[in-house]
Amino acid sequence: TTHPRVPVAGTPPTITTVTSVGDPVADPTKLIKRTRTFFAEVTSNAKAAADLTTGTVHDDAVALIHRRYGDLSAIQVQRISLDPDNGLTVCVVRATGKDGRTHIRRITLRFSLGGDPKIVNPGG
Repeated sequence: TTHPRVPVAGTPPTITTVTSVGDPVADPTKLIKRTRTFFAEVTSNAKAAADLTTGTVHDDAVALIHRRYGDLSAIQVQRISLDPDNGLTVCVVRATGKDGRTHIRRITLRFSLGGDPKIVNPGG
């Protein structure tokens, strides 16, 4: 599934990359784009966020997303630490609850490896 629109509010996140020893096993550009798209969708369109997950968790992804992010009205990604060798993005996000309170969360997304990386742990 393609996601032509990536609704990301505010300034782009700061992105740092873990130094790679060899060729990365996951495309760094795709990891960043899918991380940003996932967080842009989880509070408003759990189905679109679930479309970024692997087949093994896809069937349960919408329920996992609702359980993990259902109390939030918005998420703004502030920083992403990218590890393309291990298919990880470690994100610092500003989460706004439906009650209006905000807090900072650190969430790690793990991706499948290869040319079409998908999120393996949508609950973070």
